[in-house]
Amino acid sequence: MSEQTTEPVGPGTAEQAFQNEEHPANRPVEAGDPMGMTADSAPGDPELMLTILVEEFAMLGKSHDEIMQLFDDPFYSATAGLKQLLGADRVRARVNAILERCGTLRVSVCATEVCA
Repeated sequence: MSEQTTEPVGPGTAEQAFQNEEHPANRPVEAGDPMGMTADSAPGDPELMLTILVEEFAMLGKSHDEIMQLFDDPFYSATAGLKQLLGADRVRARVNAILERCGTLRVSVCATEVCA
């Protein structure tokens, strides 16, 4: 049986490739950086997007209050934009209706045979 090697194959290792320059993960973000996070609007039905987002968060186990907090977060442009477009009262009413229809997934894991 032959011995397996863990030596890199090819012209050089990742460490050698960045010997004379800073690793991309450690560089500061620059204006126009193609890897920078951006958000653009897209055509579509805002009511449908609201429904899909709320259903997704409910399936992830988010409570009503946690979902509503996402609409107040200016750094989450999808929900903040929907709140701005539809208004706080409309968003609240739709979130209530969607959660009433689909509920919220809750999972409990316990190490004993009987969970409390």
